[in-house]
Amino acid sequence: NQGQMDIKAGATLLYMDGKVDDPDYGGDVAVYGAGVNVFYRYAFRSKFAIDVGGLIVGADGKVGDPTTMQMMLSSIPVDLEFQPVKNDKVSLILFAGFNFSWCYIYIDSDTGTDWAKVDIWTSMYGPQGGIQAALKVGDFVFTPFFMVARLSGDASLSADSSDGSFSGSAG
Repeated sequence: NQGQMDIKAGATLLYMDGKVDDPDYGGDVAVYGAGVNVFYRYAFRSKFAIDVGGLIVGADGKVGDPTTMQMMLSSIPVDLEFQPVKNDKVSLILFAGFNFSWCYIYIDSDTGTDWAKVDIWTSMYGPQGGIQAALKVGDFVFTPFFMVARLSGDASLSADSSDGSFSGSAG
């Protein structure tokens, strides 16, 4: 409906556990994380809307006995929506726009004889588009969603270790 505004917020908790079987780097895996997301949608015409969102997720933990890691991910999608069908049984939304995302990963490993610290940064952006439907059958609603994106960008890595240093980037 024209003039309708919606705000959707969500949260994510993350926990990964397991074992690394490598004799030098083995041990327990325990990574904890959390994230939040917020999406805002405004229908500026009866069949057209703009959708802007934001997501940030962070994680920290142990990956084997000598290794710790930290990760931060953020994403900002911006889409224009067109809703050609909307009735009591069927709703169809076509969308297209852009996504901007950033990721940082830090790894620190020390076996007592060998050590390494690695920083990885990525920045990606590009077009995205897709379709979302809502099909109501009695009390049941089937909501298929399909999206494609073509993201490209830049990545950089720097590493310091007991074997020396390295840095590089690609874009």
